[in-house]
Amino acid sequence: MMNYAIYCYKEDYKCLELCVGQIRQADPDCLIYLFDDGAAPLLKKHIPKGKDIIYKKTYFQRRGNLNGLECVRGMLSCMQDIPGSDPVSRRDSGFNSIRGGLAMSPRNLRGGKKGVSHVGQMTLPLFRA
Repeated sequence: MMNYAIYCYKEDYKCLELCVGQIRQADPDCLIYLFDDGAAPLLKKHIPKGKDIIYKKTYFQRRGNLNGLECVRGMLSCMQDIPGSDPVSRRDSGFNSIRGGLAMSPRNLRGGKKGVSHVGQMTLPLFRA
């Protein structure tokens, strides 16, 4: 199974549902972790529903649009808190809808790698304990 980490805030409701829908279509057995910005959280009515959604409010410094060392530490901490040893793919709520699909299929990401994190169009290893 694949896990997806999406870092979001209140304005992301405009494209978040489409992003979640595309992930569900490409990988119906996944879990989607929404890490919401506690300083500007989504309204409750804008949080996608479903048993595959795990919503958590976060309070690390995001410095605008996920910038800086403290932000990276906060994002990595969130991903390390995802249970299990399945791969984690970091998604941007607007990334899928702008480009029309996942950068790599979940099948390709599972191919013997311990974990994978997507940052924009880059693929970085995510080492999981």
